[in-house]
Amino acid sequence: MDLLASQISNIQQQQWPRLIAVLVNIFGAHNLQLAEDVLQDAFAIAWQEWRKKGVPEHPSAWLITAARNKALDAIRRKSTASKHAEYLSHQTENEWHSSSTLESAFTEDQIQDDQLRMLFCCCQKEITSENRLPFMLKHLCGLSVQAIAESLLTSPSTIKKRLVRTKQKFQTFELSMPEDKAFPRALDSVHTALYLLFNQGFHASQGKSRINLMLCKDALGLMKLLSEENAIANQDTFGLRALMFFQISRVNSRVDSQGANVPIDLQDRAGWKQDDIFKGNRLIGYASAIPKLGTGRFYLEARIAQQHSNAESFESTNWPLIVDLYEQLISITSSPIAILNQAVAIAYAGNVSKAIDQVESVRDSSTVLSTSHLPDAVLAHLFAKKGVESKAYAHAQKAMQIGGTEHENKIMLAQITRLLT
Repeated sequence: MDLLASQISNIQQQQWPRLIAVLVNIFGAHNLQLAEDVLQDAFAIAWQEWRKKGVPEHPSAWLITAARNKALDAIRRKSTASKHAEYLSHQTENEWHSSSTLESAFTEDQIQDDQLRMLFCCCQKEITSENRLPFMLKHLCGLSVQAIAESLLTSPSTIKKRLVRTKQKFQTFELSMPEDKAFPRALDSVHTALYLLFNQGFHASQGKSRINLMLCKDALGLMKLLSEENAIANQDTFGLRALMFFQISRVNSRVDSQGANVPIDLQDRAGWKQDDIFKGNRLIGYASAIPKLGTGRFYLEARIAQQHSNAESFESTNWPLIVDLYEQLISITSSPIAILNQAVAIAYAGNVSKAIDQVESVRDSSTVLSTSHLPDAVLAHLFAKKGVESKAYAHAQKAMQIGGTEHENKIMLAQITRLLT
């Protein structure tokens, strides 16, 4: 791809989510295909013009004009007049009035409002998590089918099928914000979806980087949109955005030159991005002061990440505070994974025996962990920390028999060896 084509492609990815949201609001969610067709036509014109004359100084404004004109063309066509969104149906008879209405539909404030509506609509419970992520990547992040397939480590044909299924469901929705009574649960669903989107990028396993920064940045961009809406944002909104900044601050130290994950105790903290940590700390300050509390899950996860991010060394981390924060998180989520993580914190706070007892207890009582390799992997780590070599390697062997990737198992064995020497 030549430089100009790459530049135009990047602009298309940036502008697609903004403009598709406006067009869906204009035509209605039931006319998603029409909105896509109109936008594709606008981008086709841009490709033709820009390859001849170069990219304009303000490509966003150029595309808004093109999309608005194409939308007006669609409204003029009598064959589609009956399919328009309800709020436009009474205006389409007067061409000037339609043009005026479309002018106001593409203002920056309206675009952001429409993006929020799209975001909430994509996160409705009727859309399964398997289908939601590809749909979000296409319509909220502007990724192509090929890019989505590469990001999710699957085939383009699989992604196309998921997009078709999701489109059919999406077209039955009304593009509007949830009612007050349903809003807290809807906002939590949006938080969870963006958390999964970020993690899909941060814990990627493709290529040498093992981190797909594009997905992380897309998630951060949507979190920015969400957190800047004062009527919407709650403590978890700021907490989740802070958590993402704390995580992404370590991006340059989290993998080595071969693409292998580097445990946090071995990461070069001089490479952690202090500006991202500063942003995370500032957002935690906002979250702590905001009266709208949310569930507390993402706020607490962010505060845990904050302790790691602000510690000068792994040894000087405030482990007792992390144990307390996990206790609060467990009381909210009852998550067995949080219980495992708390056990590790308990061990580094100085009580390895208690940590081992906790892992053995949750392993025996949790149905979620009954077929997981994680309890034995954690026990291998804890027994190695305690200096009991035979049990450390026995649990490591069992963990490898149950599951875990080759890469994960390699890291586990390296950590055991390091702790025992």
